[in-house]
Amino acid sequence: GAVTSKLKNIRTQWWANLMQAQILIYVSTFLFYASALLIHNGLCTEVVNDSDAAEGSLRFRDRDVNTVADLQYGLVWQRCSVGRSGRACKNGRDSRLSWHEAIALASAFTAPTCQPWRLPSLAELNSLVDTNHRGAAIDPNFFPQTGQTWYWTGTTYDPENAWIRVVSFNDGAQFDSLHTNHGRLRLVCEEHQ
Repeated sequence: GAVTSKLKNIRTQWWANLMQAQILIYVSTFLFYASALLIHNGLCTEVVNDSDAAEGSLRFRDRDVNTVADLQYGLVWQRCSVGRSGRACKNGRDSRLSWHEAIALASAFTAPTCQPWRLPSLAELNSLVDTNHRGAAIDPNFFPQTGQTWYWTGTTYDPENAWIRVVSFNDGAQFDSLHTNHGRLRLVCEEHQ
Protein backbone atom coordinates (compact mmCIF):
# COMPACT_ATOMS: atom_id res chain seq x y z
CA GLY A 1 0.00 0.00 0.00
CA ALA A 2 2.73 2.53 0.88
CA VAL A 3 4.59 2.01 -2.41
CA THR A 4 1.37 2.24 -4.39
CA SER A 5 0.39 5.41 -2.54
CA LYS A 6 3.85 6.91 -3.14
CA LEU A 7 3.69 6.04 -6.86
CA LYS A 8 0.22 7.56 -7.04
CA ASN A 9 1.50 10.79 -5.42
CA ILE A 10 4.49 10.91 -7.82
CA ARG A 11 2.18 10.36 -10.79
CA THR A 12 -0.22 13.08 -9.52
CA GLN A 13 2.68 15.49 -8.99
CA TRP A 14 4.13 14.63 -12.42
CA TRP A 15 0.72 15.19 -14.04
CA ALA A 16 0.31 18.55 -12.23
CA ASN A 17 3.80 19.63 -13.38
CA LEU A 18 3.00 18.57 -16.95
CA MET A 19 -0.23 20.58 -16.93
CA GLN A 20 1.58 23.65 -15.56
CA ALA A 21 4.24 23.28 -18.28
CA GLN A 22 1.57 23.07 -20.99
CA ILE A 23 -0.24 26.12 -19.62
CA LEU A 24 3.08 27.97 -19.51
CA ILE A 25 3.77 26.99 -23.13
CA TYR A 26 0.30 28.17 -24.21
CA VAL A 27 0.64 31.48 -22.37
CA SER A 28 4.18 32.02 -23.72
CA THR A 29 3.04 31.25 -27.26
CA PHE A 30 0.10 33.62 -26.93
CA LEU A 31 2.35 36.40 -25.56
CA PHE A 32 4.87 35.81 -28.34
CA TYR A 33 2.28 36.09 -31.12
CA ALA A 34 0.49 39.01 -29.45
CA SER A 35 3.74 40.95 -29.06
CA ALA A 36 4.76 40.09 -32.64
CA LEU A 37 1.42 41.44 -33.86
CA LEU A 38 1.82 44.62 -31.80
CA ILE A 39 5.36 45.10 -33.08
CA HIS A 40 4.23 44.54 -36.66
CA ASN A 41 1.35 47.00 -36.40
CA GLY A 42 3.11 49.53 -34.21
CA LEU A 43 6.87 49.54 -34.10
CA CYS A 44 7.39 48.37 -37.66
CA THR A 45 5.18 51.21 -38.90
CA GLU A 46 7.37 53.67 -37.04
CA VAL A 47 10.49 52.15 -38.54
CA VAL A 48 8.99 52.39 -42.02
CA ASN A 49 7.97 56.00 -41.39
CA ASP A 50 11.46 56.86 -40.14
CA SER A 51 12.90 55.14 -43.19
CA ASP A 52 10.61 57.10 -45.50
CA ALA A 53 11.52 60.35 -43.75
CA ALA A 54 15.20 59.54 -44.17
CA GLU A 55 14.56 58.65 -47.81
CA GLY A 56 12.80 62.01 -48.33
CA SER A 57 15.71 63.89 -46.79
CA LEU A 58 18.10 62.06 -49.13
CA ARG A 59 15.93 62.59 -52.18
CA PHE A 60 15.33 66.35 -51.81
CA ARG A 61 17.74 69.23 -51.26
CA ASP A 62 17.02 72.91 -50.84
CA ARG A 63 18.47 74.78 -53.81
CA ASP A 64 17.51 78.21 -52.55
CA VAL A 65 14.62 79.91 -50.78
CA ASN A 66 12.23 79.25 -53.66
CA THR A 67 13.25 75.88 -55.11
CA VAL A 68 13.89 72.27 -54.13
CA ALA A 69 16.09 69.85 -56.08
CA ASP A 70 14.69 66.36 -56.62
CA LEU A 71 17.88 64.28 -56.80
CA GLN A 72 16.05 61.08 -57.69
CA TYR A 73 14.43 62.43 -60.86
CA GLY A 74 16.74 65.32 -61.77
CA LEU A 75 13.98 67.91 -61.35
CA VAL A 76 13.70 71.28 -59.67
CA TRP A 77 10.39 72.02 -57.93
CA GLN A 78 8.91 75.25 -56.70
CA ARG A 79 8.95 75.03 -52.91
CA CYS A 80 5.62 76.85 -52.63
CA SER A 81 2.37 76.45 -54.48
CA VAL A 82 1.90 79.21 -57.07
CA GLY A 83 0.72 82.35 -55.25
CA ARG A 84 2.81 81.76 -52.11
CA SER A 85 6.39 82.73 -51.35
CA GLY A 86 9.09 82.62 -48.69
CA ARG A 87 10.98 79.67 -47.20
CA ALA A 88 7.94 78.68 -45.10
CA CYS A 89 5.49 79.60 -47.93
CA LYS A 90 3.46 81.76 -45.53
CA ASN A 91 3.42 84.86 -47.74
CA GLY A 92 0.47 85.17 -50.11
CA ARG A 93 -2.32 82.71 -50.88
CA ASP A 94 -2.62 79.77 -53.23
CA SER A 95 -3.63 80.85 -56.73
CA ARG A 96 -6.57 78.97 -58.21
CA LEU A 97 -6.28 78.76 -61.96
CA SER A 98 -7.98 77.07 -64.89
CA TRP A 99 -5.75 74.63 -66.75
CA HIS A 100 -5.15 77.06 -69.64
CA GLU A 101 -4.31 79.83 -67.17
CA ALA A 102 -1.86 77.45 -65.49
CA ILE A 103 -0.16 76.68 -68.81
CA ALA A 104 0.08 80.39 -69.66
CA LEU A 105 1.54 81.18 -66.24
CA ALA A 106 4.11 78.39 -66.58
CA SER A 107 5.25 79.53 -70.03
CA ALA A 108 5.65 83.13 -68.80
CA PHE A 109 7.35 82.19 -65.51
CA THR A 110 11.05 82.95 -65.30
CA ALA A 111 13.54 82.30 -62.53
CA PRO A 112 17.33 82.29 -62.83
CA THR A 113 17.64 78.88 -61.20
CA CYS A 114 15.98 76.87 -63.95
CA GLN A 115 14.35 77.17 -67.38
CA PRO A 116 11.81 76.44 -68.79
CA TRP A 117 9.25 76.02 -66.04
CA ARG A 118 6.21 73.86 -66.84
CA LEU A 119 3.32 71.88 -65.40
CA PRO A 120 4.51 68.52 -64.06
CA SER A 121 3.41 65.28 -65.68
CA LEU A 122 1.05 63.02 -63.73
CA ALA A 123 3.95 60.70 -62.82
CA GLU A 124 6.16 63.60 -61.70
CA LEU A 125 3.54 65.21 -59.48
CA ASN A 126 2.44 61.85 -58.11
CA SER A 127 6.05 61.16 -57.09
CA LEU A 128 5.71 63.94 -54.48
CA VAL A 129 2.81 62.21 -52.73
CA ASP A 130 3.85 61.03 -49.27
CA THR A 131 0.98 59.85 -47.09
CA ASN A 132 3.24 59.40 -44.03
CA HIS A 133 2.71 63.04 -43.06
CA ARG A 134 -0.14 64.65 -41.17
CA GLY A 135 -2.04 67.24 -43.14
CA ALA A 136 -1.14 67.39 -46.81
CA ALA A 137 0.24 64.15 -48.28
CA ILE A 138 3.65 65.66 -49.09
CA ASP A 139 6.89 66.28 -47.19
CA PRO A 140 6.24 69.58 -45.34
CA ASN A 141 9.97 70.07 -44.70
CA PHE A 142 10.51 70.75 -48.40
CA PHE A 143 7.00 71.71 -49.54
CA PRO A 144 5.36 73.66 -46.68
CA GLN A 145 1.80 75.00 -46.73
CA THR A 146 0.73 72.66 -49.53
CA GLY A 147 -3.05 72.64 -49.81
CA GLN A 148 -4.95 69.47 -48.99
CA THR A 149 -6.62 69.60 -52.38
CA TRP A 150 -5.88 68.74 -55.99
CA TYR A 151 -3.15 70.20 -58.22
CA TRP A 152 -2.93 70.43 -62.01
CA THR A 153 -0.66 68.26 -64.14
CA GLY A 154 0.24 68.63 -67.80
CA THR A 155 -1.22 65.19 -68.53
CA THR A 156 -4.50 65.19 -70.45
CA TYR A 157 -7.13 62.49 -70.33
CA ASP A 158 -8.72 62.95 -73.75
CA PRO A 159 -7.62 64.13 -77.22
CA GLU A 160 -9.60 67.40 -76.95
CA ASN A 161 -7.77 68.31 -73.70
CA ALA A 162 -11.08 68.89 -71.95
CA TRP A 163 -10.23 66.56 -69.06
CA ILE A 164 -6.92 66.90 -67.25
CA ARG A 165 -5.27 64.47 -64.85
CA VAL A 166 -4.85 65.92 -61.34
CA VAL A 167 -3.30 64.75 -58.07
CA SER A 168 -4.85 65.37 -54.67
CA PHE A 169 -2.52 66.13 -51.77
CA ASN A 170 -5.35 65.36 -49.40
CA ASP A 171 -4.90 61.61 -49.83
CA GLY A 172 -2.75 61.05 -52.93
CA ALA A 173 -5.73 60.25 -55.20
CA GLN A 174 -5.51 60.79 -58.96
CA PHE A 175 -8.53 61.75 -61.01
CA ASP A 176 -9.68 63.92 -63.93
CA SER A 177 -10.83 67.51 -63.76
CA LEU A 178 -12.51 69.58 -66.44
CA HIS A 179 -9.97 72.11 -67.84
CA THR A 180 -12.23 75.04 -66.88
CA ASN A 181 -12.18 74.14 -63.17
CA HIS A 182 -9.85 76.10 -60.92
CA GLY A 183 -7.05 74.18 -59.26
CA ARG A 184 -3.73 74.78 -57.57
CA LEU A 185 -0.35 74.53 -59.16
CA ARG A 186 3.30 73.74 -58.41
CA LEU A 187 5.71 74.22 -61.31
CA VAL A 188 8.72 72.09 -62.17
CA CYS A 189 11.70 72.16 -64.52
CA GLU A 190 14.62 69.89 -65.39
CA GLU A 191 17.82 70.21 -63.39
CA HIS A 192 20.67 71.60 -65.49
CA GLN A 193 24.15 70.73 -64.23
